[in-house]
Amino acid sequence: MVQAEAEQKLAAEAARAEALKKAEERKTLSLTPNADSSVPRPQTGDPDNAVIPKSPVKSTLPPQKVDDKAAGPEFATLKKRAIELVATADRKNKEQLAENAKTLTWNLDNWLRTLPKNEQAGWRPDIETLKKAYSDGRVPPSIATSDDVNLSPKMEGFLQTAVSKQKEIDAAFLSNTGNIHRAYIAKIQEAITKAKESGKKEQSAALEHAMKSATDFESWLTSFGSKLPTDADEN
Repeated sequence: MVQAEAEQKLAAEAARAEALKKAEERKTLSLTPNADSSVPRPQTGDPDNAVIPKSPVKSTLPPQKVDDKAAGPEFATLKKRAIELVATADRKNKEQLAENAKTLTWNLDNWLRTLPKNEQAGWRPDIETLKKAYSDGRVPPSIATSDDVNLSPKMEGFLQTAVSKQKEIDAAFLSNTGNIHRAYIAKIQEAITKAKESGKKEQSAALEHAMKSATDFESWLTSFGSKLPTDADEN
C-alpha cells in the first residue's frame, strides 16, 4: 500500500515537472513555423515553377526604426536569430552560385581545349564574352538569346545546365528564407497575443509595429541584409 502511494506520488511529480518544462518551452521564441499559422508557406518543388513567397499585406507604415527595446527581450532574441539564419542562407546561396558559375567556366574551357587550334581561335572570343556576363556568381539566362555571343550546341548545352542549376539554387534559397520569414511573423503574432493578455500595451504596440514592418517579404529580406535573386523573372 505504502509502495503504491509512493509510486503514485512520483508519477504525479514527474507529470508536473514535464508540464512545467513544456510551459517554459512555449515561452521561448524560436523560428520553427507553426502548422496552423496563417502566414502562407512559400511554394516549393519544381524550380521552374518556384514562386517568390509574398506576404498577403503590404506595410502601410512609413519607414522607421522598430523600437526593439519596447518590443521586449524575446523579440530582440527572435530578430537576432532571424538575422543570423538569413545571413547563413545568403552565404550558402552565394557559395552555390559561385560554384555553379565555376563549373560552367570549367566545362567551357575544357571543351575549348578539345577543339583544333583554328576552331579554338574562332570560339574563344564568344566563350570569354559569356564568362564576362556573369554577375556576382550569377549566370544571366538572357545571354542565351543575346546578339553579343554565338553559341555552339555544346556551349548552349553547358549554359542551359548552369541556368537550370541556378533555378534550383534560387528555389532552395527562397524556400529557406520564406520559411524563416513565415516563422518570424508567426512568433511575433504569438508575442502580441501574450503581451495583450498581460496588459502590456506599449509592448504590444511595438510588436504590432514590428510585424507590420516585416509583412512584405522582399523588404524584410533586404532589411536583414539579403535580397531576392536579381534575375528571378528571367529564371
